[in-house]
Amino acid sequence: PDDFKFLCLQESALIADAVSTSNAVGFWQFKDFTAREVGMRVDNDVDERMNIVSATRGAAKYIKQANFMFNNWVYALQSYQMGAGGVRRAVGAAINGSRHMEITSETYWYVKKFIAHKIAFQDAVETEPRVRVTEIVLSQGGSLNALSSSMSLDVAGLREFNKWARTDELPTDKSYTLIVPSGTGVDFSTLYTAS
Repeated sequence: PDDFKFLCLQESALIADAVSTSNAVGFWQFKDFTAREVGMRVDNDVDERMNIVSATRGAAKYIKQANFMFNNWVYALQSYQMGAGGVRRAVGAAINGSRHMEITSETYWYVKKFIAHKIAFQDAVETEPRVRVTEIVLSQGGSLNALSSSMSLDVAGLREFNKWARTDELPTDKSYTLIVPSGTGVDFSTLYTAS
């Protein structure tokens, strides 16, 4: 469901290089082994957990697999935090497939926190963005320095939006999505104001 986009806010406050106490990294807070399980590259050159496009696809894949298991989007959401095994132990299979669930004081805290994020930010996603970005799919590699020069962009700004590329040289093993800020007046020091 489209509302799952608010989970990214809950997980990382949209901070690309956010790291949890359990060493989960990136927009959707994947641990390295889980990121690899859903098809992301994580090594010394690339960490797709910090690529908004790759990480979102990985999160969608993970949540869809959980929903296939539980046939219930709320349990799929809960499994994002505690794993499928944790959900099975916590709730059993009694209401798998439920299409109506009451949110009560007994509802798992993570689910209630997600609902709070949705309510708090649903109007904000309808407003004009502070910074516009363009996605460029690269399949031939290249260097961030050369790309920034060819696009007349500051390389530091391009790196700020593409922390997944850990070196200047972009890989050629598959296609990667480069996020390019557009417009003028982009102030990289104030983009992330999570509290």
